[in-house]
Amino acid sequence: MDKIIQDPKVTIIVVAYNNKNIIDKNLQSVQNLDYSNYACILVDDCSDDGTCEYVKEKYPWVLVIQKKENTGPSISRNMAIKASDSKYIAFLDSDVILDKQWLSECVWVMEQDKLIGICGSKLLNDYNPDILNEAGGILLKIGLGMDRGAGESSSKFDKKKRLFYVGSAAMVARREVLAIIDNFDESYYFGYQDVDLCWRVNLIGYKVFYNPDAVAYHKYQTTIKKMGCKITYHCLRNSIKTMIKNYEVINLVKYMPLAFLVSLRNIIMLKECRKAKIDAWIWNIKNIKETLAVRSYLQKTRTVRDKEIMKYLENTSYLFTSRKNRIRKA
Repeated sequence: MDKIIQDPKVTIIVVAYNNKNIIDKNLQSVQNLDYSNYACILVDDCSDDGTCEYVKEKYPWVLVIQKKENTGPSISRNMAIKASDSKYIAFLDSDVILDKQWLSECVWVMEQDKLIGICGSKLLNDYNPDILNEAGGILLKIGLGMDRGAGESSSKFDKKKRLFYVGSAAMVARREVLAIIDNFDESYYFGYQDVDLCWRVNLIGYKVFYNPDAVAYHKYQTTIKKMGCKITYHCLRNSIKTMIKNYEVINLVKYMPLAFLVSLRNIIMLKECRKAKIDAWIWNIKNIKETLAVRSYLQKTRTVRDKEIMKYLENTSYLFTSRKNRIRKA
């Protein structure tokens, strides 16, 4: 990788909630980056374990924003974006550890191609670096998102490529693009905020890009494990809303009934979190007026038709594709 003549400024945003026990590795990896022109903001989502005070004392170079109410990562990230002034914005989960060249690799790719709005990482399993946590994301046309390559050998996902979305655990976004799409949707408390963000980036003609040379390590589902059926509720709720907001009418009519049938099957066949799944659909029905208002704005401002980006989505049959064929396609 050739050195960029002048490193553009990057703001690294870390979101944290009761992460005092793991935040050292995260911030130390930020401090060890081979990239000099950056600022770091940590947004504390009302931790009660002393995370905020600990970071202020041990890492005085980090700007700490302490929230008064626990409202989730979307609002936390938007608060930090508004407090920044850099060309690029990097988003990190608190349980991510960065490779020394992670930020340099992301920025270099984005400087080479001005149409890359978001650059994602190769996330390795923190406990076994030979195994992937994710290599970007896969989105089915029925709105179901999943980690691309999860559990596979990391060496099989070494190709740089455009994807529909990448995970927000470790990604870099172009500030001007975030401004156009009005940042993260603050109604998403948890789950699918990265899918929705990347979908809207695609709709205005920018690319979402996977760069395997940008490597990070992830303590998989450190936060999610504590959430139980709450995460099921929010992920389903937000996946439905994301489809309603972003699809053109013809595809919404085509794929929303399929999404409902798949969800109904799961509600009937699986007892686990049944109420959460039903509540997710009820929430979307009750809030349809607000969602349609957002949809109206997005559909008027989009510059790309669905047919131009549908090739980056997968059919429902992907769920039944063999692991070998998935890797071959990747």
